Amino acid sequence: MVTASHNPVEDSGLKVFDEAGRKSTPSLEVLLTRTMLDLAQEDHDLLHLSNEDAASLAPLVQPHQVHAAWLDVRMRDLSAMFPETAGALLHESNAPLLLDLSRGSAIEWFPAWLEANGLNVDEVSHAATALNRGCGAGELSPGRRWTWSEASGEDHLLLRRVRPAPEGTLLAAALDGDGDRCLLLVAEADGPAGVDV
Repeated sequence: MVTASHNPVEDSGLKVFDEAGRKSTPSLEVLLTRTMLDLAQEDHDLLHLSNEDAASLAPLVQPHQVHAAWLDVRMRDLSAMFPETAGALLHESNAPLLLDLSRGSAIEWFPAWLEANGLNVDEVSHAATALNRGCGAGELSPGRRWTWSEASGEDHLLLRRVRPAPEGTLLAAALDGDGDRCLLLVAEADGPAGVDV
């Protein structure tokens, strides 16, 4: 299995279990790592021996196009259920919705998709030094609360950017690196609070 993507990059990887469900041994992990590195080097060497242009090996379908198309279909469904929105995403605040995409691949397309659907967003994780480092949903917990002062002093990029707002205001949304976990920050009287979605 692949470890949870909300971990820092150096803590992510593969976990291997035997037929009894036990974790692998350190010696097996070293052997697997060496084998994977050898296979990767072989692929690299073969690519350079090939006469094919590397650009021709690019996938024909870009994943972000598939995700955006799926969201377009979901938006049409939601628009039919909530016609009063006229198909736009609504955010009842003058400030943009802060968005933390863990410096994952969604940075390349998701903010633009949200903006095209009427939501003013400000993506913050592009300033992170690495995937899931100082950003993302993985370092936040549902039910956790901060004062406005505590939030502004945090190392987490998203928390540093939240500003006081009326109680109940949706301040921010954070995903983990592969986008399968979302946590919202909502304004309470004394500061932001994490809410699991």
